[in-house]
Amino acid sequence: MLWLEKHKDAILAIAALVSPFAAVFAALIASKRSAKATIASAEKQRQTSLEIAERDTRLTVRATNRQNWINELRQEIAGLLSLLPAAHGIRKSDPSFDRVAIQQQLMLHRAKIDLLINPHKTEYNSLQIFVDDAMKHAGDSLAQDKADLDVLGDDMQKIVQAAQGIFRQQWERVKRLE
Repeated sequence: MLWLEKHKDAILAIAALVSPFAAVFAALIASKRSAKATIASAEKQRQTSLEIAERDTRLTVRATNRQNWINELRQEIAGLLSLLPAAHGIRKSDPSFDRVAIQQQLMLHRAKIDLLINPHKTEYNSLQIFVDDAMKHAGDSLAQDKADLDVLGDDMQKIVQAAQGIFRQQWERVKRLE
């Protein structure tokens, strides 16, 4: 103990000199830990932002593609509906009436509709059935050389209702970004 009392002033002086270095060293260690935590947090935030951006991009592209599909299907159905009266023989007295050209255009619209819809979904099957029935009825009218306006109106109404149901369902999916 004698030694400790004899060197007490020297020990205090050394402690006073080392103390600021120890404090700086402790602050550096704490700063390094804080920097690592900040970097880890920033990386996690960056990754989350990237995932959100990728998801939003996929959803936007999917919704845009679905809207384009709806528009294309709508165009084909409108084209088919616009030809049905002529396919039934209405306007037959018009000099520009060409039965073969009308039937070819109807077949083209029907083929595009078939390619645009999913045959495994029942709501699309109804549309296909109504289009097929309308095509058959139009062919029957031309073969009999007599337009049946009631059948024509019924066929067109069924096609429109089936199409509107599909469009309504798909538009809801677009709005939900599915």
